[in-house]
Amino acid sequence: MKCTCALALLLATGLACGGSSSPDRYEHSQIGTQSWPAEGVTRLTAETTNGSLGVTAGSGDTITATLTRTCRADTKADAEAHVGDIVLVDNLYGDALQLAVEMPIAGDIHYGASLSVSAPGLSHLDLRTDNGDIEVRGHRGTADAVTANGTIACDLAAFGADDAVTLQTTNGDLTLLLPADASAIFDARLVHGEITVTGFTGVSYAVEEDEHQVGTLGAGEARIILVTTNGNITIEAR
Repeated sequence: MKCTCALALLLATGLACGGSSSPDRYEHSQIGTQSWPAEGVTRLTAETTNGSLGVTAGSGDTITATLTRTCRADTKADAEAHVGDIVLVDNLYGDALQLAVEMPIAGDIHYGASLSVSAPGLSHLDLRTDNGDIEVRGHRGTADAVTANGTIACDLAAFGADDAVTLQTTNGDLTLLLPADASAIFDARLVHGEITVTGFTGVSYAVEEDEHQVGTLGAGEARIILVTTNGNITIEAR
């Protein structure tokens, strides 16, 4: 099943404004929600081009996505008219839900979209944005998150022997919170910043350099890869 979601728009008052970076630019935002049945869905793929991504482990039997769309233009009328150019495309098949935010690339009109998802029972996350932060809260399982410019904060409530985490950014900090008894091999690399591993007992290192650390937590069963160019990397026990 594949469709372009007609979001139930919750038009907020006062979101169109003259200001931003120059006095003759107007910004208009709209917030919309979309829901899917959670039964049988264990995998989520979500991506946007210019905006943040967030996934929270929810409860109940519904997956809910909240999309905040923003358009900046030279006139108030253009900003309001073109904010609807941003659409959320969904594809639900088998145990996987795919969400992709699509927006035009236009020189005179600037688009942005942040996506927040609440979902119970997920075991695999694949999150992508070109420009924005990524936050994962209370997830149980595997997570893969990539952004070009932004921080990534990933809080895992459970992390099993068969799970894996990959967090990658160019400009931004990476923070990974794990259960204190996590069993994993980690590989952390950066160019400018500091690597910190804290809160675990019995951490052993195969490589322990300022810009590269490879180590083992517990029995070293799961896999962790963390890469940033400019930013700090923190692996911490919850």
